[in-house]
Amino acid sequence: MKMKSLLVSAMCLSIFAGISQEVAFEEYDLDNDLHVILHQDNTAPLISISVLYHVGSKDEDQQRTGFAHFFEHLLFEGTENIKKGEWDKIVSSNGGSGN
Repeated sequence: MKMKSLLVSAMCLSIFAGISQEVAFEEYDLDNDLHVILHQDNTAPLISISVLYHVGSKDEDQQRTGFAHFFEHLLFEGTENIKKGEWDKIVSSNGGSGN
């Protein structure tokens, strides 16, 4: 009986594995070279923004590693215009959250 249940479950899963949902989106580059991928989903009254930079460890020169991690930590120390810890307060006071 266990084997039969396992076989039926595997067959059902294999059927769903072939089904993929196509997601409509727009993709373009702004004049300042910012690459934008836009997807509109009106199922909930929410807005989500993700900002990604191509400056991680995979983008570093093999002779000069560790800079991406170092600069990541510097970003949390504040800037000339935003004091240390202020960024999270700005984001949360506007209903957002950071990662």
